[in-house]
Amino acid sequence: MPERINQKEIARLANVCQAAVSAVLNPNARGNTKVSSEVRERILRIADEYNYRPNLQARILRGNGCSNLVGVLIDPQISLFFYDLLLPLEIELRKRHKRMLIGQIGDNPEETESLLRNFLDHNLDGVIAIHHDVRDSERIFRAFLPLLPQTVFLNHPEGMPDTRAVCIDYANGVREAVLHLAAGGRRRIALCMDDAERYLSMRMRADGYRQGLVQAGLPFDSGLMFIRRPGTGCTFEEVISDAVETLANRSGADAVIAGNDEWALALLKELNRRRISVPDRIALVGYGNVRNICRSTAPELTSIHHGTEEVACKLARALTDPAAAEQPVLSRLVIRESTV
Repeated sequence: MPERINQKEIARLANVCQAAVSAVLNPNARGNTKVSSEVRERILRIADEYNYRPNLQARILRGNGCSNLVGVLIDPQISLFFYDLLLPLEIELRKRHKRMLIGQIGDNPEETESLLRNFLDHNLDGVIAIHHDVRDSERIFRAFLPLLPQTVFLNHPEGMPDTRAVCIDYANGVREAVLHLAAGGRRRIALCMDDAERYLSMRMRADGYRQGLVQAGLPFDSGLMFIRRPGTGCTFEEVISDAVETLANRSGADAVIAGNDEWALALLKELNRRRISVPDRIALVGYGNVRNICRSTAPELTSIHHGTEEVACKLARALTDPAAAEQPVLSRLVIRESTV
């Protein structure tokens, strides 16, 4: 069996002309060859059996180099927001007659390199990197960026400020949340979230928290900031229990802004277990505005919306229009029962 079968060999094995093979395996190519369903199935079966891969370089030389595919890089560890972004992003790309090819990358540089090489093989029209922490593979990304088609990041990767990126202003929504809570008479507003050192989005949340306190005329109290540090060895349930004990019982918080909706849901569960009423004693705000979470809690969860549809539109546009990436998308507060 040849290492890489071509269309001529498939035609010989299927006992058909090469034009028939091309009509089946290159459906977008010009031509008038008609193929019966039986022949089509035979060609596809042989192509699959012999692991056929199209010669993309030959397509380019023939002037058929457009794949209508956009690669989308995601991280399997990222929050629900990024997965919620995939559907509106697919819709925006479809409007532009593009389809998505999704690849997951983590902290293994070898796997990252293999995936990026695979993207090159597919002759993509563009790449959108929703995966936003590439420090472990920065060298590889820098090596591949000149080879890949136009690549757009969701937020600038740290250490790579020269990349094209659609940015989210994570601080604005937290600032709005603090002002909303203060307007409702809350004076001990806490922030509860994951490690702020590793992720820019978390640092921006902290910045928005401080900005909101200043605008509301409230003092900053470090005892009202609960941040999970890496390497503690605690389970998530233990972290949430410690957060409620620290903020509600020791620091006297009357409102908590969580780093994401998953944290807010866990906090609500622990507050209920301790018979601490939400929102009567403690108002609660999530981050992400994940509808399946926010509308299924009791009370319904106030949360901060990333502007998912706007982000998706700008990411798709930015592949061909640099101006689409110039202005950041503002996160916004969506008020529900948990703060009223």
